[in-house]
Amino acid sequence: LYRAFPVSSWRSNDEADRYTKRWQQARPDDAFANTLRAKHLIAQAWRVRGNDFIKNVDPENLRKTVDLARDASILTLKAIK
Repeated sequence: LYRAFPVSSWRSNDEADRYTKRWQQARPDDAFANTLRAKHLIAQAWRVRGNDFIKNVDPENLRKTVDLARDASILTLKAIK
């Protein structure tokens, strides 16, 4: 799955977001759909957070990062059940 859908293969973040969201919503119990959506959300969380030290991350961006990571964790757990 990770080789079939590398994060860099999407033309844009919006395209990846739409595709993974549609697939996951259409197949909410599918482990592959949940895993790919979780992978995308983690990549999105890192884009929002950035690579700077945590003390330099904007509090709003940090909140968004935590929310995205939480959503990804939920989908990951769903995928392995």
